[in-house]
Amino acid sequence: MDRRNFIGKTSLFASLNFLGWRTLKASSGIVSEDTGSDEINIIYRTLGRTGIRVPVVSMGVMNATIPGLVVRSYEKGMRLFDTAWFYQNGMNEKMVGEMIEQLGAREEVTLVTKIFLKETQRDLSKPEIKDLFLQRFEESLGRLRTNYVDILLYHASGDIQEHNNPYIMEAITELKAAGKIRYSGVSYHGDSSPFLDDLVEKKFYDVALVIFNIALAEDTRLLSSLEKAASEGIGIIAMKTQCGGGGNMWWRAHGDSRETLGQLNQTAMLKWVLQHEFITTAIPGYTTYDQLEENFSVVSDLAYTPEERSFLEKAQVKMAQSFCVQCGKCVPTCPKKVDIPNLMRTYIYAYQYQNMQHAVATERTIHNKAGLDQCRECDQCSVVCKRSLNVPQRIRALKELNFA
Repeated sequence: MDRRNFIGKTSLFASLNFLGWRTLKASSGIVSEDTGSDEINIIYRTLGRTGIRVPVVSMGVMNATIPGLVVRSYEKGMRLFDTAWFYQNGMNEKMVGEMIEQLGAREEVTLVTKIFLKETQRDLSKPEIKDLFLQRFEESLGRLRTNYVDILLYHASGDIQEHNNPYIMEAITELKAAGKIRYSGVSYHGDSSPFLDDLVEKKFYDVALVIFNIALAEDTRLLSSLEKAASEGIGIIAMKTQCGGGGNMWWRAHGDSRETLGQLNQTAMLKWVLQHEFITTAIPGYTTYDQLEENFSVVSDLAYTPEERSFLEKAQVKMAQSFCVQCGKCVPTCPKKVDIPNLMRTYIYAYQYQNMQHAVATERTIHNKAGLDQCRECDQCSVVCKRSLNVPQRIRALKELNFA
């Protein structure tokens, strides 16, 4: 059996057979949440040592532009809303703040926002970074129409030293002492294992927002680190749970490897994530009411339907080959050492999320010596992905877009 066929025959089937069919009531706690006409039994979990209890599905607001989606999400029973200073140039926070205020639900929800500091290649080692962090947090508070946030994340940490920057940690400590944030954490897009291990060791941050989906099923090191971090009280929130979105633009226009999958089963992928009990909640980034209904439909029962199980059994190899897990192992194969992981994130935002504003913003965070301009100088891309992701094809797709 070759590597591609082997993927999933171990960890996937273990998840299907060992995790997928057991009852989650004892450890997760299923409680009845009154949501009016939509009253159902919602599975709640506790976000690590924060003690905050939230439904297993929450709202990742990043791509949403319809204010009513926030309202309807709350009415359905969602209680955690994830946004960031960086999203939509502040409009995302503004939308969340206005809708929560109109609902009169500030004390009923958990607000998560993030501070981003790297969009202009700023030197993070200077003391002034603390003042900038605090300034941006105050801007977030104003847009969110609140005097505190429940969880503040340092956004898109590039390495362990970055989120352990003493100036950042001082700012967070002061905000906690002032009652402006209840808990702190970090969001991370790279290899999460060493990052999670560091959070456990340092015991400073309370929450981790990490990529976790079926494409990572064979990463036993990551699974072990996630389980350990959760057991040590780190609250784990999962993002990119459906392997980067579900639009059809890429597959029609560029013939990506995922084209052969046919219809993606979103609930199957979401359930796979949530059947790992070290994940407190997932924040799928839906943008329509239909997607909201689909994502929230799993909150009372995480067992697979026959259709979902069949999809997962057939789809994992394709998912593993079509989703960039941000491991960075491709970078040495590029003669110019271009920041391939962040370009692949840019691709996801542009082609799969269809959020061009965030794609442009992400591309601009890449150092000019490691960005897309370097790729434009190459007639043929030599980058090789160990997971068989067609990186050259995606680089060509990014070149078609206007990042000037």
